[in-house]
Amino acid sequence: MQEKYTITGIYEDDFGCEERSSDYEPMVIVTMRTREGEECSVKQPDAWMYGQEIGEGDEVFFAEGKLRKAEMKGR
Repeated sequence: MQEKYTITGIYEDDFGCEERSSDYEPMVIVTMRTREGEECSVKQPDAWMYGQEIGEGDEVFFAEGKLRKAEMKGR
């Protein structure tokens, strides 16, 4: 069974004063917590997060390098 996480924060990946290349894909850093309280973070494409409608407080699974929103019961 896959571990389920709750998203606790989403932060823009900051490059400081470095220039970004023309093919740069904007990324965010997602922090999340397991039911047991273990915390971790992963980078995800910003557009992917918007497209999947994933935000703070959502429950997600992390598989194959991507976050996937957990389906809510009763839907």
